Amino acid sequence: MASPLWLGVYGVLCLELIITLILLAPLPERLQKGIVKILQLPKFISGWTFFVRFLAIALVLAVYDSIRTIKYMESKILDDPATLTGVMANSLDRERRFRAQRNLYLAGFALTLLFVIIRLVQMIRSNTSLKEELKDISSQQSSTVPSAANQTTAGTARRRN
Repeated sequence: MASPLWLGVYGVLCLELIITLILLAPLPERLQKGIVKILQLPKFISGWTFFVRFLAIALVLAVYDSIRTIKYMESKILDDPATLTGVMANSLDRERRFRAQRNLYLAGFALTLLFVIIRLVQMIRSNTSLKEELKDISSQQSSTVPSAANQTTAGTARRRN
């Protein structure tokens, strides 16, 4: 029977994969703007930070638990082979070690993917703000360029006369 802790880690990993795929998908600009507006809401930011911190701490503890279990199982298998009561005990210990290693990979990958999602959200926010600044600058330049062009054409027209 699977432990609820590791089922939860697996569920978090699957959810993180879906979120990452959504954030990396080439979406239409209207949809991207909607996602960015949601990401910039103050209620979302405060809830997001709490959730991310809680999840990071839980995943670090899961990694620690896996490492501790792996060390215990390896010491049990390698240190005292005389206490093994046969092939079945050795097989069960190897199975426990395998599961601990699998859990370590699950928790480690989930933790890594959490950091990737955090960075993606930061990059999307900065990209959106830079696009807004670019629109503002281009609109300012487009309003100043015609007046400068009018002044230069008027100046050349005076020189010709």
